[in-house]
Amino acid sequence: MLAVGSVLAFAGVFGGYVAAAETALLLAFVLAVSIPATVSAIPTRVAGWMLAGAIATLAGVFFWPWFERQTLRTRAAEACLAVAALAEALRSTCPRTSSPSGATLHALPFRPSATNTRAARCGRPARPAATAPSSS
Repeated sequence: MLAVGSVLAFAGVFGGYVAAAETALLLAFVLAVSIPATVSAIPTRVAGWMLAGAIATLAGVFFWPWFERQTLRTRAAEACLAVAALAEALRSTCPRTSSPSGATLHALPFRPSATNTRAARCGRPARPAATAPSSS
């Protein structure tokens, strides 16, 4: 049982469907092994598992909603468009001005933080930047 459990646990690396089926496969194995029966009962048990699998497959095919994926994609697209519109609105309230060049930034004794740089571009007062420690 330990070997089968380990194989099923590591079989999840093959994808989400295998990982999702791990519990059901382990339950099926434990039920098949733990209930004592004679060798003559094997064909009827296998037929029962096959019948149950076929019924479950048919139920999944005919009762699962088809429109679920499309609805999810449509709502995700609407959410992305709303976030894009919000980002565009925020961008229009903060006009871009000329930012300092790389040489100017490297010449500074400290590195300005992103918060101070953005605040300076938007014309808002920036928090005081930390000064570099003096090298004495």
